Amino acid sequence: MKGLQILFLFFVISTCSVGQTTADRKVIVQTLDFDYLEGCETGKGDCKPIEIVRQTKQDSVLLVFPSGGTFSDVYLRAKDLKTDLHDQKKAGQGKPQLNMTGLADGEYSANIISCGLGGSCLIRLKTK
Repeated sequence: MKGLQILFLFFVISTCSVGQTTADRKVIVQTLDFDYLEGCETGKGDCKPIEIVRQTKQDSVLLVFPSGGTFSDVYLRAKDLKTDLHDQKKAGQGKPQLNMTGLADGEYSANIISCGLGGSCLIRLKTK
């Protein structure tokens, strides 16, 4: 019986995690809409920087773009060019998106190139 208790205790300890659990992590979805990006492209709209504030660097951060036509390519680049993310979607494959989870705080340029939409905007990522 004592061996069984030790085995159970070992199992409980080994399955516990230290630090932040997935239940503690926030999921932040920032959706860029067509009108906003078109305003950025043409200069005729409000193209203020997008600020994303997360609790910890481990929070999930997803940047979602509108579908812009037959093909949509989206990019995220840091000013120092050390970060370069890309996603491409064809019509019917859903919206293009970029996973910013784990990226350093700072400013990033988000761009979309597609048949019906193009343009870029500034994304500011901050951790409280």
